[in-house]
Amino acid sequence: MNALFAQQSELKFFYFKNADVANAKGKMNAAEDGELFDYKNKLADAANYFLTQGPWSVTFDKSPAASGDLHDYFSEGPYWWPVEDDPDAPYRRKDGQRNPDRFTNHKVSVTIMSQAVSTLSYAAYLLDNKEYADKASEIIRVWFLDSLTKMNPNLNYAQSVRNKAEGRGVGLIEAGRFTRLLEAVNFLRESGFWNAEDHAGLRNWFTQFLLWMKTSPNGIDEKYRMNNHGSWYYAQTAAYSLFLKDYNSFQSALQYIQDTLLVHQLDETGSFPEEEARTLSLHYSEFNLWALSTSASMGSLRGFDIWNHKTVSDVNLLAVFNKLIPFYLEPHNWKKEQIVPFDNSNLFSIAMVSYSLEDSRFYSVHKKLENIKRISLIKADLDPLFLVYCIILSAK
Repeated sequence: MNALFAQQSELKFFYFKNADVANAKGKMNAAEDGELFDYKNKLADAANYFLTQGPWSVTFDKSPAASGDLHDYFSEGPYWWPVEDDPDAPYRRKDGQRNPDRFTNHKVSVTIMSQAVSTLSYAAYLLDNKEYADKASEIIRVWFLDSLTKMNPNLNYAQSVRNKAEGRGVGLIEAGRFTRLLEAVNFLRESGFWNAEDHAGLRNWFTQFLLWMKTSPNGIDEKYRMNNHGSWYYAQTAAYSLFLKDYNSFQSALQYIQDTLLVHQLDETGSFPEEEARTLSLHYSEFNLWALSTSASMGSLRGFDIWNHKTVSDVNLLAVFNKLIPFYLEPHNWKKEQIVPFDNSNLFSIAMVSYSLEDSRFYSVHKKLENIKRISLIKADLDPLFLVYCIILSAK
């Protein structure tokens, strides 16, 4: 570990400074009205709801995974459709059009599991509540640790395509939510209510999963993609490496983003041409920026300024924000293809850059677009980490 990481190793969180988290916790709990008080109530209400829910497991829903192993995660690619009058033909792709007749049980379960663990873990720390921590721990054990119910640490059968592929590298993107779940685990650990044995078991699971990412055919396939899939691959690599304290792997991931991904993805106008060619072009531009912002946020606390790093075309991520922000504010002005309405509420990329750069311009956009009151943690349409960003930004 180099001197920089030795200096930064006391950081307890992926995306936040220790002092900012402690400050937000104190101010939120002291609040008797206003914005922080509303955030506290939303977090507590959702945590109380999840006390009565779950746990979840891939083993609870038998899938068509080719392995026949109940512990294997399985999903089907969303944009693939049958050929009319030929049920045995390989499915064909219709970009941006989701096929409702596909197996989604495991994807739904991992989404709500992550939502529950995150909500409960943040509440355990921020509200000093052991009951929340105990429930989060139970859910983690069932999904990741217990021999009868745990998910195998791979995604060999994710985003399969009927009559075409048992699983594909692009399925790895469905684990992107773990970059946020593990931040919640960091909060859970700091609550003082997290079992050391469970922590060791979770570290072991992610050690195996990261090894699978780096060595399996599906993982290697995803590793070399130059679009949002590559961005999420390296965001995951960076987050898992930090969780495992593998600082060399973390450093390599961020270096690759700077030296390779940004060069291939960004054009001289601050656009992502690969994403703008999609039928959901604004959505995928933001989705890619979210992934890169995830890595930039982790890096900015540890000596990597991906935000301002310029490519050979003399552009950086801030140029992307400059281009996209007007369309985040007024999505109807976007002229490229976007076949479903763009949801501009609660954008992670804006929250992340606002916190990392402490730039009032970005923060003002964040406040204009944030719609916490309308969105529910319970329905899993608002990731709990976004609420934590709102709490910490509001308390600064």
